[in-house]
Amino acid sequence: MRRRKRLRFFDLKKIEQGTEPLSPTELEVREGLAYELKEQLVSKLDLEAALQTLTPKQKAAFLLFADGHTEREIAQQLGLSRGNVHAYLEAARKKLKKILAP
Repeated sequence: MRRRKRLRFFDLKKIEQGTEPLSPTELEVREGLAYELKEQLVSKLDLEAALQTLTPKQKAAFLLFADGHTEREIAQQLGLSRGNVHAYLEAARKKLKKILAP
């Protein structure tokens, strides 16, 4: 007769409260996730700070572009020429790349 591995089920409320003991592997996973979340938060804060360095038109154009709008759509929404939008996007990209590059 084959023995089956016994699966351990967790009570999420106990884990959240810190009363459920975690195995070393589970602790390692939890620490890894915490590190990833911290890195994502730092990256988000860095991006938000970098966006503050853009001019209002650069920022508006960049955020619309990041939302998936084309240069033509951005030009219509902002009341600018497509050439101006292109110039604002290029300037924003260069500035953000310079600030966010490691």
